[in-house]
Amino acid sequence: YGDMRVMMTYELFNMWQNLGENKIHFIPGMIGPFLGVTLVPQVEVRNIMIPIFHDMMDWEQRKNGNFKQVEAELIDKLDSLVSEGKGDENYRELFGLLTQLFGPYPSLLEKIEQETWRETGISFVTSVTRLMERLLDYRDCMKGDETENKKIGCTVNLLNFYKSEINKEEMYIRYIHKLCDMHLQAENYTEAAFTLLLYWELLHWDERPVKEFLHYPAQTEWHRKEGLCRKVIHYFNKGKCWEFGIPLCRELAFQYESLYDYQSLSWIRKMEAAYYDNIMEQQRLEPEFFRVGFYGRKFPFFLRNKEFVCRGHDYERLEAFQQRMLGEFPQAIAMQHPNQPDEAILQCDAQCIL
Repeated sequence: YGDMRVMMTYELFNMWQNLGENKIHFIPGMIGPFLGVTLVPQVEVRNIMIPIFHDMMDWEQRKNGNFKQVEAELIDKLDSLVSEGKGDENYRELFGLLTQLFGPYPSLLEKIEQETWRETGISFVTSVTRLMERLLDYRDCMKGDETENKKIGCTVNLLNFYKSEINKEEMYIRYIHKLCDMHLQAENYTEAAFTLLLYWELLHWDERPVKEFLHYPAQTEWHRKEGLCRKVIHYFNKGKCWEFGIPLCRELAFQYESLYDYQSLSWIRKMEAAYYDNIMEQQRLEPEFFRVGFYGRKFPFFLRNKEFVCRGHDYERLEAFQQRMLGEFPQAIAMQHPNQPDEAILQCDAQCIL
């Protein structure tokens, strides 16, 4: 019968074309299934299906003046599929090919009436290609025998991308919780608190209903923010970082007082008082902090040519910390001078740690 996958892909493409003006009723519902077909590791299948995404963007642009639904669904499904272990290095190039649909091909450019739509399309596809790089890094890191630090670093990289580069709040919140769970598993309670605080800061003290999300039930925004606040305070306490828990105790106290909830007010004031006692009476080890730079093209994407502030273990000094870092990256060369690396080091085909 030949390669029936290719035949069936042509059938899908023809059925899509025959929908005519009814295509808009299948957007964004068919994005997930079509994206699944592009995961078939067959070049012709991928080449046939790619133009459908362009067509979907074009139809939504014509109807709504933007393609936000296609954009949101594509990113959401891509994240799910890659996290499930699908996709490969060639798949990374798939979205690079999609950029060609906005490139210097007259027959394709004729479809795009406005220059702004062309520019928006190129910008979106570039972002998705960059997202693919990070998602594949994340998946490989989670599947491999990588250290907890590497997994955390990789998750932070993806979380920041969702926040700053493509501004997808729901995905950003999802990775906040993944990062928080990693910190809790590693018993980094203070870091878990600061991570969860990122979500807490997005919420407001009002009675607007918020939908069910992750493990949170459908509730008011006030109750979700209160629940998060209690959790963050608890993690700061476990991490013996009471100074950061006290302002949150005060914020909760203000809310309880304004609602005349004196039982909860009494509870939070007692906790605040206990934190002051802990600061005065309990002994804490002051950790050492180290600036660490990872330079060279051999480092994974989420570390490459970046610098971090790392907290050392209890009683850990510079020499022991250096040995631990080099143990995590056995191929790396330790840089002996504290100078900022030049372009040659940044672009070298090696791993250099400062």
